[in-house]
Amino acid sequence: MADSYKEFDKSPIVDDAVSFHGYSFKKREIALGGVALVALVVCVILAALLASAKSGGGVGDPSVLPGTACSQTGAQTQGMCLTPTCMKSAAYALESMNSTIDPCDNFYQYACGTWARNNPLKPDVSQLTPSWNIYYKNQEKLRRLVETPTSRTSSWASEKKLKDFFTSCTDHYGKMILQGNPFLDQVVAKAGGWYVIGTWNESTYDFEDSLRKTHVDFWTNAFFTFSVRTDWLDWRKIAIQIDLSGTGISWIYYVRPDGAPFIVDYKRFMRTVAGYLVRDSGVSINATEKQQRIDTFVDDVFLVESTLANITSSSDPSEDPHDHQNRVKLRDLNTMTNTAIDWVQFFTYMFSDAGVNADTKVVLLESDYIKKMAAFITNLGDNKSRILNNYLVWRLAHKYVQDLSWDYIHANREFYVDMTGEAEFLGTWRYCIGIVDRDMGEAMSALFVKDHFSDANKDKSAEIVNYLRTALVESLTSNQWMDENTRNIAKKKITDSIYKMGYPDYMMSDDKLDQMYMALKIDRYDYFANRMSMNKFYKIDWNRRLKHGTDTTEWTYNTYSVIAEYYNPWKEMIVPAGLLQWPLYDHKLPHYMNFGALGTILGHNLIHAVDQTGAQYKIDGSHFGDWWTNSTKKSYIRVRQCVIDAYANRTMGPFTLTVAATDPIAVPVDAPGYAPEALAETSGVRLAYKAFKAWEKANKVERTAPGAARTNDQMFFVAYAQSNCFNRNPNEAFSQAARGILQESLKVNMAVSQVPEFREAFKCPSNSKMVAKKTCTMY
Repeated sequence: MADSYKEFDKSPIVDDAVSFHGYSFKKREIALGGVALVALVVCVILAALLASAKSGGGVGDPSVLPGTACSQTGAQTQGMCLTPTCMKSAAYALESMNSTIDPCDNFYQYACGTWARNNPLKPDVSQLTPSWNIYYKNQEKLRRLVETPTSRTSSWASEKKLKDFFTSCTDHYGKMILQGNPFLDQVVAKAGGWYVIGTWNESTYDFEDSLRKTHVDFWTNAFFTFSVRTDWLDWRKIAIQIDLSGTGISWIYYVRPDGAPFIVDYKRFMRTVAGYLVRDSGVSINATEKQQRIDTFVDDVFLVESTLANITSSSDPSEDPHDHQNRVKLRDLNTMTNTAIDWVQFFTYMFSDAGVNADTKVVLLESDYIKKMAAFITNLGDNKSRILNNYLVWRLAHKYVQDLSWDYIHANREFYVDMTGEAEFLGTWRYCIGIVDRDMGEAMSALFVKDHFSDANKDKSAEIVNYLRTALVESLTSNQWMDENTRNIAKKKITDSIYKMGYPDYMMSDDKLDQMYMALKIDRYDYFANRMSMNKFYKIDWNRRLKHGTDTTEWTYNTYSVIAEYYNPWKEMIVPAGLLQWPLYDHKLPHYMNFGALGTILGHNLIHAVDQTGAQYKIDGSHFGDWWTNSTKKSYIRVRQCVIDAYANRTMGPFTLTVAATDPIAVPVDAPGYAPEALAETSGVRLAYKAFKAWEKANKVERTAPGAARTNDQMFFVAYAQSNCFNRNPNEAFSQAARGILQESLKVNMAVSQVPEFREAFKCPSNSKMVAKKTCTMY
């Protein structure tokens, strides 16, 4: 939704209506008309589904039952599932399919051929997928929750702090009065002043002090980034990791010729924001000098960021960075980088409560980058201080521009639209939901699960995982590429793993959540002060984590997230409540849909649990667990090469970018880089299918979908493909492809072409496009 001044005065929304396909009904209306409505729906939808099946049967489809829904005899409808949930799931599947396509020719188009048309992009949305649809619906739920009156009004209550934080974020009137002054007074003045407005003094400027405050006090990455993460070699401990960072847009745009139009827009954005800051500073400066200073500012920033981008593109990741022998003491890091940055001083400032000192060892994920970046800083020349000042001020301005008055927000909007191709901006409430999501995710997670989650979905996901786990252990027993020693360790890892479903129990405890946010101070009427308070809270929290080590009761994802992950350091599968939502993952759905949609995602993650581990060793471009034997590694390399050969010479696009009149751009697939994901995707589909068949054997074969005229096995694969349907504008598609993310259409088709059970389900001839000439699956 685009911003509108009319929404600033809206009162909190309390919605007791139920929405379905864009229509809202009061609960009382549904209760009064429920019986009649269900009867009507059964007649009308089943008739439509059967008619659709008659006209759109796919290859290998069984015969379509004659007659209409309301005239079916018991014999004719026997074997069909006619429950409301089955009807909904069948309607969902059929409305996305293009049955005129041969599934053996292009399975993605067969399963998702009309999905993009039925899910058009709104002006403020750059992409849609089933998961993104769930995410947006979850956002709407979260908005209603944070806008409802606070039930726990004590000053220490996490719920009050959360809702006050959100309210302050949406206070545009207060932001308009203050304009850019909060940033100038509370950030720029404390970080060494600024060249453009004349508050920077070259003779007294302290780069080290400014860098520390930029990173720690104002929580903004510059030149690099750091984090506290689970130690790969000992999951009970926490390690400090240093990684590359420092550009306001992806480094890819700087090094690719087709990124030039984006750079033009980025520089325009810098100039606009700089002009507003000069205006709000109250500094008297003539127009000519103002333009010269802003031009110098932009040139300085571009020099730094373009150099960092080129260093990034030419640097190699560190070999085995977590290995104890490869970790670096802070005092030695100073020597290694010629103290271009005083790392000892930096990290003792950041971790003042965690006992960090010159002998503390850190993990360098990109040591090559760090050395080259430090050499660049050292050799900046006569204007070094000015260049560093301008760069750091821009990093800060870019971070906080959306938190200022409307003109700053509008400048950010114009740049955002150019970069993403979206016609409109996210809108204030979505931006603010994103802020509280990032900063108070635990508190918002608790509100979500208390109000919106059924434990039946949690139980269903646990059932699916149990079947997947059993199927994987059985597959490990029969696979040929692992030797016995590696195979036994892999089995133990899967059986001993922790499986977290839905939400953690502590989300139900107000006292636990209040304690988590006890150090956080929130003012309902001062949003920028809240941002500064949040930075202090980050520092306290990170010191706590480093000092006390891992707390495995915590979750790495919020409960309303739509991402499932196997988190290797803690050996746990996390399936958040937000993912387990209709239409793809409801517990009432037929199991062929649950296993086909959710099961394939979880299967993909379980495969990664076997193929990767916290301690990774890089051999011939591949990552292996330290528990893999040499013979297993060699076998894996052969399978991996098979995948690389399959993806070689494939491209994504071409994409016609909206930012400028350029020729359509095709992006080649990074086959070596994507190979591990490709193996996990294909193996995950096979694993989920095996688990589904095991469920059928233990229970009973479910009735078929009404009107689909397809077997349950076929619908399993349709559900898998439809969990990957997408609609994406060219800018976003190009951005993802350039970063090595495989487009779903290619991912699905390549995966099913490797699965023999798919070709059997659809009776695909051996010369079909969806039948790979050489299979590379591992499980």
